[in-house]
Amino acid sequence: MADERFLRGQRIRLGRDFLLFRASKVRGRGRGFLIVNKSGVPGGRPRIAIVTSKKTGGAVRRNALRRMVRDSFRHIQWQLSPNSDWMIVFLPPSKGMALEDLKIPVEKKMLKMSCCSN
Repeated sequence: MADERFLRGQRIRLGRDFLLFRASKVRGRGRGFLIVNKSGVPGGRPRIAIVTSKKTGGAVRRNALRRMVRDSFRHIQWQLSPNSDWMIVFLPPSKGMALEDLKIPVEKKMLKMSCCSN
């Protein structure tokens, strides 16, 4: 079984890394979320950035969304392009949706985008 840990280096935290996503043209949208994909460090593992604004809910809700995405990413990271960076932005319509109603579409959209961007 593949190592399914979510390492600290797989988190995108720096502002300059977030700015690079603006130039990316590979985008996917679902009900309540937006996904942006760009090529990352050659030979590196896939990395992820998660954006949740206060419009998506209170602190408990935003943390639950982040945990859900990190867990999904941890399970599907080996199916994604190895040198890809991902940014998931939760939009205000996600506020009223159940976490399970967001988890599956986010995973499917990431896998589809990874498949098509190679």
